[in-house]
Amino acid sequence: VKRNKAKAQCAILKSEDSQPLRTARITAGAAERKAKKAAKAAKAAAEVAATAKVASEEAAVKAEEAMDAADAAVAELTSQLEAAKAACAGDGSEEGTFWWMDQEFEEAL
Repeated sequence: VKRNKAKAQCAILKSEDSQPLRTARITAGAAERKAKKAAKAAKAAAEVAATAKVASEEAAVKAEEAMDAADAAVAELTSQLEAAKAACAGDGSEEGTFWWMDQEFEEAL
Protein backbone atom coordinates (compact mmCIF):
# COMPACT_ATOMS: atom_id res chain seq x y z
CA VAL A 1 0.00 0.00 0.00
CA LYS A 2 2.81 2.41 0.86
CA ARG A 3 4.52 1.75 -2.46
CA ASN A 4 1.34 2.45 -4.43
CA LYS A 5 0.72 5.58 -2.36
CA ALA A 6 4.25 6.84 -3.09
CA LYS A 7 3.82 6.05 -6.80
CA ALA A 8 0.54 7.92 -6.83
CA GLN A 9 2.07 10.96 -5.15
CA CYS A 10 5.02 10.86 -7.56
CA ALA A 11 2.64 10.69 -10.52
CA ILE A 12 0.66 13.64 -9.15
CA LEU A 13 3.81 15.73 -8.71
CA LYS A 14 5.05 14.85 -12.20
CA SER A 15 1.71 15.74 -13.75
CA GLU A 16 1.53 19.14 -12.01
CA ASP A 17 2.77 22.24 -13.78
CA SER A 18 6.27 23.10 -12.55
CA GLN A 19 6.17 26.62 -13.99
CA PRO A 20 5.47 28.41 -10.67
CA LEU A 21 8.42 26.64 -9.06
CA ARG A 22 10.74 27.58 -11.91
CA THR A 23 9.44 31.15 -11.87
CA ALA A 24 10.03 31.40 -8.13
CA ARG A 25 13.55 30.00 -8.50
CA ILE A 26 14.39 32.51 -11.28
CA THR A 27 12.89 35.38 -9.30
CA ALA A 28 14.86 34.41 -6.20
CA GLY A 29 18.08 34.28 -8.24
CA ALA A 30 17.41 37.71 -9.73
CA ALA A 31 16.70 39.15 -6.28
CA GLU A 32 19.95 37.67 -4.99
CA ARG A 33 21.95 39.23 -7.86
CA LYS A 34 20.30 42.60 -7.27
CA ALA A 35 21.09 42.43 -3.56
CA LYS A 36 24.75 41.59 -4.28
CA LYS A 37 24.98 44.47 -6.75
CA ALA A 38 23.42 46.89 -4.23
CA ALA A 39 25.78 45.69 -1.50
CA LYS A 40 28.77 46.21 -3.78
CA ALA A 41 27.60 49.75 -4.64
CA ALA A 42 27.01 50.52 -0.96
CA LYS A 43 30.50 49.29 -0.07
CA ALA A 44 32.05 51.50 -2.77
CA ALA A 45 30.03 54.49 -1.57
CA ALA A 46 31.16 53.86 2.00
CA GLU A 47 34.80 53.80 0.89
CA VAL A 48 34.36 57.07 -1.00
CA ALA A 49 32.67 58.63 2.03
CA ALA A 50 35.49 57.50 4.32
CA THR A 51 38.07 59.01 1.96
CA ALA A 52 36.10 62.25 1.79
CA LYS A 53 35.87 62.35 5.58
CA VAL A 54 39.63 62.01 5.95
CA ALA A 55 40.21 64.70 3.32
CA SER A 56 37.77 67.08 5.00
CA GLU A 57 39.41 66.55 8.39
CA GLU A 58 42.82 67.33 6.87
CA ALA A 59 41.41 70.44 5.20
CA ALA A 60 39.91 71.58 8.51
CA VAL A 61 43.28 71.22 10.22
CA LYS A 62 45.00 73.18 7.45
CA ALA A 63 42.33 75.88 7.60
CA GLU A 64 42.80 76.18 11.35
CA GLU A 65 46.56 76.52 10.88
CA ALA A 66 46.02 79.17 8.21
CA MET A 67 43.69 81.10 10.53
CA ASP A 68 46.27 80.98 13.31
CA ALA A 69 48.96 82.22 10.92
CA ALA A 70 46.70 85.02 9.70
CA ASP A 71 45.89 86.08 13.25
CA ALA A 72 49.59 86.14 14.09
CA ALA A 73 50.30 88.24 10.99
CA VAL A 74 47.55 90.72 11.91
CA ALA A 75 48.92 91.00 15.45
CA GLU A 76 52.42 91.60 14.13
CA LEU A 77 51.26 94.25 11.66
CA THR A 78 49.24 95.96 14.37
CA SER A 79 52.27 96.14 16.63
CA GLN A 80 54.40 97.48 13.74
CA LEU A 81 51.81 100.16 13.02
CA GLU A 82 51.69 101.18 16.66
CA ALA A 83 55.50 101.31 16.77
CA ALA A 84 55.56 103.54 13.67
CA LYS A 85 52.94 105.81 15.24
CA ALA A 86 54.98 106.05 18.43
CA ALA A 87 58.13 106.88 16.47
CA CYS A 88 56.43 109.76 14.66
CA ALA A 89 54.30 110.94 17.60
CA GLY A 90 56.61 113.77 18.61
CA ASP A 91 56.47 115.51 15.22
CA GLY A 92 52.69 115.74 14.84
CA SER A 93 52.85 116.32 11.09
CA GLU A 94 52.05 112.72 10.24
CA GLU A 95 48.71 112.55 12.09
CA GLY A 96 46.60 112.52 8.92
CA THR A 97 48.71 109.85 7.29
CA PHE A 98 48.45 107.53 10.28
CA TRP A 99 44.74 108.22 10.63
CA TRP A 100 44.33 107.18 7.00
CA MET A 101 46.44 104.05 7.55
CA ASP A 102 44.32 103.16 10.61
CA GLN A 103 41.15 103.47 8.55
CA GLU A 104 42.52 101.27 5.76
CA PHE A 105 43.72 98.73 8.30
CA GLU A 106 40.34 98.57 10.05
CA GLU A 107 38.52 98.18 6.74
CA ALA A 108 40.85 95.36 5.74
CA LEU A 109 39.96 93.41 8.88
